[in-house]
Parts: sequence; C-alpha cells; structure tokens
Amino acid sequence: MTVRLGERAYEVVAIPSMDSLALRVRLRVQHQGRTFIDTLNLYADRARLVAVARLAKLFGPAVTKEQIEADLFAVIDAVEASSRTPATTGPVEDDMSQEDQAQALALLTDPDLAGRVQNDITAMGVVGEDLSKLLVYIVATSRRTDEPLALVVVSRSSAGKSYEVQQVCELIPPEDHLPYTRVSAKAFFHDEPDRLRHKLISIEEAGGMEEASYALRVMLSNQMLRNLTTITDPVDGRHKAQENVVYGPVALIVTTTQELDYETLSRAFVISIDESVEQTERIHQIQRQGRTRTGLSRQIKRQETIKTHRNAQRLLKALRVVNDFAPHLRFPKGTVRLRREHKKYLALIDAVTFLFQFQRKRGVHEEDGQSVEYVETDFPDIDLANRLMVASLRQARDEMNTTTRDLLTLIRGMLTKKADGEDITQLRFTRRELREHTEWSDHPMRECLEKLEMLEYVHAISGSTGKEYVYTLSPDHRLAMGMDRSVEEEIRELGLIGSEELRKRHPSRPKP
Repeated sequence: MTVRLGERAYEVVAIPSMDSLALRVRLRVQHQGRTFIDTLNLYADRARLVAVARLAKLFGPAVTKEQIEADLFAVIDAVEASSRTPATTGPVEDDMSQEDQAQALALLTDPDLAGRVQNDITAMGVVGEDLSKLLVYIVATSRRTDEPLALVVVSRSSAGKSYEVQQVCELIPPEDHLPYTRVSAKAFFHDEPDRLRHKLISIEEAGGMEEASYALRVMLSNQMLRNLTTITDPVDGRHKAQENVVYGPVALIVTTTQELDYETLSRAFVISIDESVEQTERIHQIQRQGRTRTGLSRQIKRQETIKTHRNAQRLLKALRVVNDFAPHLRFPKGTVRLRREHKKYLALIDAVTFLFQFQRKRGVHEEDGQSVEYVETDFPDIDLANRLMVASLRQARDEMNTTTRDLLTLIRGMLTKKADGEDITQLRFTRRELREHTEWSDHPMRECLEKLEMLEYVHAISGSTGKEYVYTLSPDHRLAMGMDRSVEEEIRELGLIGSEELRKRHPSRPKP
C-alpha cells in the first residue's frame, strides 16, 4: 500500500511474520526526488528511531524528525486498518450476472434438490455411491453452519475415494475450500485468526494430517485454537509469553486407506467406498464413455455445473437453524460413543435444512433487542438425515472397522456366486480363493480375516503354517452387515424416528 502525507509518499510492502508483536515491512519513502529504502519492524521503537534519524538526514531541514515520526505512526495506523478490513475472496451475489443467479436459484429451489445434487455429481464422473456422495456434499456445505461436520472416507488404494471427494469439492467456491496434501504439527496453531473461519478443509490422505490431527480434533470440538508460546521481544531481548487464537468453525473431509485414531473418528462421520465388482464395472463403463462424443459433451457441461453449484453455495445465507422436532427424535444409546454420534446427527439435520433454506420457512427471533434470522427444519430434512446417518451409526455401534466390513461383504458376494441355491454358510473357501476373488494383497486380507474370526463372523475349519487355510461364513454375519435389509429397515432397527411418526405428533405442521 502507499500512504501519502504532504509531499512524502510511503510505499509499504508487508513481510510475513509469525510474530504478532512485529510489523515487518519493506519501506520506500520518496520526497522531492530523493528515495529512502529499508526493511524494518515498525513496532520496534529502536528501529523506528534509526529510520527517523536517517530520513531526517536524507531530506534535510525541510522535514523535521517530529514530522517523520508522526508519519511512521500514521503508516502503522493505515496498515493496521487495512489488516482489519476483511478481504473479498470470491464473487458475491452482486457480482453474478442475472442469468447466473437465476440458474443458481433454480438449483436451490428445485424440489428434488438432493436428487439434482446426486445427478450433477454423477455427470462429473462419480457413478454409484449415491448416499455417500450426497453426504460429502452436505458435509462440505455445513462449513457455513454453526456446527460444521467432519467426514472420513475409508477404502483401499485405487478404490476411488480421493476422486469422489475431489469432484464434490469442485462444486464448492474456491474461496471457501482449503485443500492440503500435508499439514505440519503447528501450522494451524500459528494461522491467521480468521482465515479458517467457516472454511472446508480437505486432506487427500490421512498421513498428511497425522502431525496436525490434535489441532484438527480441538478445532472440531471447540471451534477455536488457543496457543501460548514463548517469543523474544525485539526491543529488549527478553522472553515473553504470546497468545495466538485461531477461530473456526471448520468442516473437514479426509480420505484414508486405514482407520484413523479413535479420537478423530469419534468426531467424524465414517463411510467407505463401494468396492464391489458391480461398482468396478460401472466405473469402467463411465471411463470408456469418457473417450466418446458423449464424454466430450459431459466435459463441456462440467464447467457449467461447477459454476452453478458454486454460485448456489454463495447464495446460501448464514441463517441459524431451528429444529422444533428435536425433542421428539429418538437415537440409539448402547455405547458411550453414541453421545457424540447423537450430536453429529442433530448437526446433520441442521446442515440438510441449511442447504434447503430456499424451500423452508424462515423467521426472525427477537431477544434482548437482538434480531436473529433463522430457517426451520421440516419433515423431509429428518428423513434425508436418517438415510445419511445409517452407515455411520452402524460403524459406531460395533467393533468392526470399515476395511474388515468390506472384506465380509466380498466374502458374501464370492460365496453367493458359487452357491447355486445352497446356503452360503455351508460353503467352504480358502485364503487363496478369497485373495484371487478380491485381488487384495495377503497381509491386509489376513489381518481382516483374523478380526472376523475373533468376532465369530467367520470360522476357521482348518489351517496352519504350510497348510491350506479353510473357512466358513457364520450365519451371524447377517446381523453384523445388515444384509438383505433396505435403508428404511435399518433406520427402523436403529430406532430413528421419521416423518411419518413425526406428522402424527405435529398434524397441523404447515408445508414449507
């Protein structure tokens, strides 16, 4: 920035510093054809005195030391005022053309908004995974709410988890999305106070967040980081304590090939990618289609889809969510972890309502002279949240991780193909058969089989070092997997209450 004071022009270029007690700049001062250039800390009294003396000597008697000293304080005031002014990081509503705004509003007011989101993500190349990709979208949208969500997507390498997340995140305005490959242990603690506020953070592999996992857990729980460190005062050289506060809240999406630590998982939804043969065939089909004229057309339309969704996200207003159904909802309570799952469930309903705000009843709440705008949760929001909650709740209620559950699913699929009408629990299979069917490497497959044995979902018939291992599938595996049950049946089994029962309790509830 340039600050003009009389005939003097002070050009200031900020130098990034982790020390909040320093204001390091490159300073260029011009006066009557003479130029002064130096790098200094404007907050340091000694540095300013040296600069004042040199400037007074350079400019001669026409400019006094008192004037120059007053100039430097005016420069400090201008810099500080500039840093307090929030930067505009992306287009706002007024910057959209009428056509762009109309398209964004058409999306947000579409009665089948959830289906529209799923179809648009499919058109971007993510086939299948209807509920999981919708959950990714809603988690990303939740960054704008009071309680943003976190999501961990788990699968083996090459299953497509990173691709799915990347495509969905393309629909989020870039000014609201912070994608990282790796984050160091102290990076977030020393961040700018408001840079993370209501942002979506995505980390491609969990290994990239290993050092920063503590900071992210605290941010998800407390919506802020408060860091106290020791620094050296640049003026007197003494050690001082310095506090740095970084504000949230943030939404978080992480992909990983292995389960994260319990503390992180308990704060996030956990879903896995479909690794079935049928899903692989769907992926192959869309990959082949990408080489055709249809694929070319899809790529051309892709940018328009991204533009519409980004603009729609920008039109979403930061409204509070009021859920008058909350006292009547039910939730399983078998384990301590379900306390956090219940909180995530309520936040998920809020996020769904927030996305549908252009189709829901709005109001203004007056309290102690303050006005707060809000949007009300409606029956469809509960039903959609229930469907999205099923997979994560199953994960929270038992001891089986996602990879082990995936292997159990693959075992069942393999045996179903060879059953020919027989009961699949009466069939035997070997490690070699399973390895050839799943194309898994031996080590992760053996680890998951041992876990399934311990939980008594798979029985070892024979096997030892140097001999063939033979297994059967326990009839109890259906209980663990929720096999042969629809999403609606699983919702009922979990005890979640849906719109049908809620309508009986709220018969006069008006339509949105």
